[in-house]
Amino acid sequence: MWTIGSRVKHPFLGPGSVLEIQRGGRVVRVCFDNKPQVAWLVVASELEVATEPEGISAVMSILARGQAVAQSQPEPLPKRRPTPPPSSLLPEESIAPIPACPSVTEAQALHAIEALRLGVVPRHLIETYTVGREKEIALVRQDLEETLSQGAFRIIMGDYGTGKTHHLEYVEQVALARNFVTARVTLDARETPPSMPKRVYRRAVRALRYPDRPGNEEGGLAPLFDRILGNPDLTEELLKVDGETYHKYLSPALAYYKDLRALDSQRSLVETLFDWVEGHPTVSNVILDQRLKHEGKKYHRLYALMDYCPWSHIYAYLLGGISTLARRAGYNGLVLLLDEAEFYSLLSGGHAYYAAVLFSYYATAAMGPGRCKVNVDDLPRGGHPVHRAIPAMYAEQQHLYVTFAITPDSSGLEVLRGLVGPEAHTGLSEFDGTNYRELAARVWGLYHRAYPEFEGPGEAFTRLGDMLYRAISWGRLGNLRQALKLLVEMADYMRHVPHKAPALLDRWEEALGAVSPRFS
Repeated sequence: MWTIGSRVKHPFLGPGSVLEIQRGGRVVRVCFDNKPQVAWLVVASELEVATEPEGISAVMSILARGQAVAQSQPEPLPKRRPTPPPSSLLPEESIAPIPACPSVTEAQALHAIEALRLGVVPRHLIETYTVGREKEIALVRQDLEETLSQGAFRIIMGDYGTGKTHHLEYVEQVALARNFVTARVTLDARETPPSMPKRVYRRAVRALRYPDRPGNEEGGLAPLFDRILGNPDLTEELLKVDGETYHKYLSPALAYYKDLRALDSQRSLVETLFDWVEGHPTVSNVILDQRLKHEGKKYHRLYALMDYCPWSHIYAYLLGGISTLARRAGYNGLVLLLDEAEFYSLLSGGHAYYAAVLFSYYATAAMGPGRCKVNVDDLPRGGHPVHRAIPAMYAEQQHLYVTFAITPDSSGLEVLRGLVGPEAHTGLSEFDGTNYRELAARVWGLYHRAYPEFEGPGEAFTRLGDMLYRAISWGRLGNLRQALKLLVEMADYMRHVPHKAPALLDRWEEALGAVSPRFS
């Protein structure tokens, strides 16, 4: 998916810069280099990455946009005309706080800077450039504390690019540090629509991250099963077919994995077993049944996992089981983070309905039927009678925390507000001048740690933080993600061509129509 500021190329219109994302990324508004007077709406799939150097692409995008506005129309009124923050807003010694943190290595800083340079949210050192989120962070810690005893559900609201993905990444890092298993899923109207519960489940299981695995790399269900099998008493309890803790999907998979995992000759069958329980689209319980019978291992019933809209209760049951088993295995539970939930608005009537059904089952799985406004007994359940009889919740307290990140949309918000009270709705705070100057200072400090030999002008970043605030407030810069990318690109420019940096900063400021002390 393109981001604002991306350099793209159209087969007929040539190279240009993305100015706006619409319709969930399927349509973008582009200012093409050879037609700067007009911003064109084009289908995103028609674009490819521009072959020209990236370098200072975000800056040049802003310059191109400023030129187009100046040539085509009068200066528009700003959305919110900010008061320029005073130069004493931050003390000079706070310009580079990161070098004072010995725990941040040069390699870690380089990794984070490279991710920001590419316009993505890096997983490492996220706390070093998270600013202005004190209220939201306090709520996250409160929710995780609540999940320890029962479960929690949270809706995060914010316009496109205001930091929802960044916030979810922060939640994931905090959750991992507090011994939770996590899974972060980006909903997509085409590949992972919320109306198709098996696809959402499959993406969630494939994205599972464990706090005790090196680098917290994604690992599926195998690490959880290995940990359970390391506890013979727990394993025996879960494998009792008539026992209260027997899970109709996870327990059979665990039983067969226990028998097969040590046999080199059975690696293919183990892979098929995990493909089935993790929701792989090409593996059915019938195929797995046949292979298990052939090996003389058939002694647990395997139920189907279908890719049908009305099967949300089955996948809620599975996620609740994973969270509960994680808790029993020594973790604190499961944190499920669903990003880009605004795709709900792109779904047609029938699919929108089943997306609402999925949200309802997930809210109930996290909070329990007594705290969720919806009665899941009134919701549709697909399959044969044996499937419809499977409960939506595996345990009374599942220690599951579910967070939806959503761009405000009337249809999506109406559904989610029908699930939980206003206390579970959180709007991301808007940044002010102080936040942007602090953000610039932190990125500058992180950059200095990544390139310790670079002795650039820190006062330029103080000024750049002020300009970022004006740019976003006036609608000349798209979002926080582009702001971070721009900060890194500006630092790159200062490092490679320091003699040209002051002039470029002046040009960018002129394109913004902002006024601040000149940089010398």
